[in-house]
Amino acid sequence: MVANSAAAQRPSALRPVDFVVANISDSTDSAKVRALLGAPDSVTAGDHPNVAGGKLIDWWYPDTRISYHDKATVRGVWLLAAGHHTARGIALGDSRSRVRALYGAPARSNPDEDAWVYRDPSADVHLLKLWFSGGRVSRVFLGWTLD
Repeated sequence: MVANSAAAQRPSALRPVDFVVANISDSTDSAKVRALLGAPDSVTAGDHPNVAGGKLIDWWYPDTRISYHDKATVRGVWLLAAGHHTARGIALGDSRSRVRALYGAPARSNPDEDAWVYRDPSADVHLLKLWFSGGRVSRVFLGWTLD
């Protein structure tokens, strides 16, 4: 039996596999990130806005930023230039219509930032956020927010 309903064609909600990029997920430790991507080009650190004495650490690569929050495991992956794509195949330069086809309607859109947000149904602060410029994906974040 073939399902012809719109619901049968709707993209599925985010799942753990949707938060993996280049074999890096938010349970990957820094040693594995280094083994997969090599040494970062640079490292930045700053104070965590919500945790007294907490630190935010970012490892910067030419096309990716890996974020850590006080722990040795990844808290977020940023796609900043061509080179990587999401588990469903979104890469920088893709159109809004392609994002909608692969992820469905966003849970929230932010016109001030020209961004769409998709939330993990099991954890509201675990999300995929895509920024657009000229109707094309210009930046992607997958991971945990600071909220």
